[in-house]
Amino acid sequence: MGLTVRPATAADRNAVYGMLGEFMAYLDAIEPADHPTDIEHLLDQAFGADPVCQVLVAESDGQAVGYLSHHPGVWEIFRVLYVVSLFVRSDARNTGARRALMDAAKAIARQKGATRLVWEVWSKNPLAIDFYKAIGGAVFEDNLRMSLAVE
Repeated sequence: MGLTVRPATAADRNAVYGMLGEFMAYLDAIEPADHPTDIEHLLDQAFGADPVCQVLVAESDGQAVGYLSHHPGVWEIFRVLYVVSLFVRSDARNTGARRALMDAAKAIARQKGATRLVWEVWSKNPLAIDFYKAIGGAVFEDNLRMSLAVE
């Protein structure tokens, strides 16, 4: 059957839940989080009553092996597609799944009139950094990411 990428549906929530759990475990192995992650809350961002992002699922022979979540937006002066999260199961790395998910995101960006994909990557995650550089991603160090809690 091979590798396919498609938009996620509500029926994919459990598969994405499992992959999010694997992703959180991978990140915790790099450096443990100081608070637990509420995976159900994360899933509600895409599969809940008021979604703010969409998800693509990569399947190999009918089994979910990865996902990419995204939403449209603006960065600097560019219309962009933000990649919120990209994860591929360890046994499916080096199968082309990560690249296929990013290629699908680029196609969505083109359909929406965006000229760039934009994402953040944790500086302590060398596997992700190496992958993104290998597909032509460039590090933009001129701006600092800032946030403000909304209480």
